[in-house]
Order: sequence, then C-alpha cells, then structure tokens
Amino acid sequence: MADQVSMSGSAGVDGALQAAIDLGYERRDRQNMDPTITYFHELLEKHPGNAVVLYEVAGAHDTAGEEQTALGYYERALSAGLAGDVLRRCLCQYASTNSSPSSLITTTPTSDDGERACAGSPPG
Repeated sequence: MADQVSMSGSAGVDGALQAAIDLGYERRDRQNMDPTITYFHELLEKHPGNAVVLYEVAGAHDTAGEEQTALGYYERALSAGLAGDVLRRCLCQYASTNSSPSSLITTTPTSDDGERACAGSPPG
C-alpha cells in the first residue's frame, strides 16, 4: 500500500511484529475502519504497552474520525517511549488531531517528548 510506513528498526518492533503491523495496513479499508481498529487492539493485547502498537491503535482511531480516543492512545504511545522517526510522526499526528475542531485539549506532550523527537537532529 502506498501510504504504508514501515516501523522497522523502531524500538520494540521485531520482524514478526513488523509483519503483523504491515498486515494491518494491507487489510485496511479507510471507508470501514472497524476491522482495522479491532485488529490493532488485538495486536495490542498480544503486545501490551508496546509504544509502536499503541501508536498504530491511535492512528486507526484517528483515521476513523475518533479523535478523542486517538488522542488518548497517542498520549499512551508517547509515555511508553517512542523514539526516532515514529516519535516525530506521532507528535505531528497528535498535534494535528489535537487542533481539530472536534477535539478538546486534554494534555500536551512534554518538553522531554520534543527533545526525544529532535535527538540526533542538527542544531538549528
């Protein structure tokens, strides 16, 4: 799928988990996200607390238009310790979702989240 983003190399994602995430993307139907949401929740049950899987659950809810639910999972993913590119994507999606008219700001990422997202970036 063209918009699929591999999490390969992300902390907490081995080859088998990456394959399971990829399968979720392959089966996704943006017009009917319920099966994808169920799939990623089942994956989370198998990998409780995994930051990347939490991020995928958030994204599935976000795509379905369930912004408030998505925000909670984005926050949990951030707290679970995302790093690198997936952290940057999560912060962008979190900010975008949090600025939508249907969402209410409940919490915001911390400066530690921003520092983790920019780790390794050249000074500006």
